[in-house]
Amino acid sequence: MSICRVVHLKPEAVIDAITKLRKKIAREIYKDRIRPQQG
Repeated sequence: MSICRVVHLKPEAVIDAITKLRKKIAREIYKDRIRPQQG
């Protein structure tokens, strides 16, 4: 896995980036599911 190599360099930065990205995606999906699409 190439991810392991990146984590070996800077674990905190990689984990932070992944968690932020996952939260952002989760919010986008959550909004789309909650909000009925009109227009």
